[in-house]
Amino acid sequence: MAFSIEGRYPFLDYRMVEWAMTLPLEMNLSRGWNKLMIRDALADVLPDSIRWRRSKVGFTTPQSEWIRTTLRPVLMNWAANPSKQLQQIVDTSKVKVLADELLGLKGIHRKDERQLLLVRLFFLDKWLTRFAVEV
Repeated sequence: MAFSIEGRYPFLDYRMVEWAMTLPLEMNLSRGWNKLMIRDALADVLPDSIRWRRSKVGFTTPQSEWIRTTLRPVLMNWAANPSKQLQQIVDTSKVKVLADELLGLKGIHRKDERQLLLVRLFFLDKWLTRFAVEV
């Protein structure tokens, strides 16, 4: 993992997500631990020092930097022309308003969660298009 980002592709299956959403909260969050079912399921595979570690942190993308520089023209074009797949699941007129607001700002605070939403919608749209997902 020295030069890549971890992916959890099996969890992208919509049937897995639908099933997981039917589970009681206590099955995945209990005793101060999240992902409890996965931790329990891997009891025979992973050592306890890894399974129960608290030091693991996620990878944070520099989206505010991207929005100010490289992605700005790309996002402006995309927000004006989102895919048909995205238009079926998201109110793209609101995406356009969000993009106009964020891309019109000179300084976007790195903790402004709207930028995370915009970037995630952009990448969702690219994923939908790339894999020809039918909605």
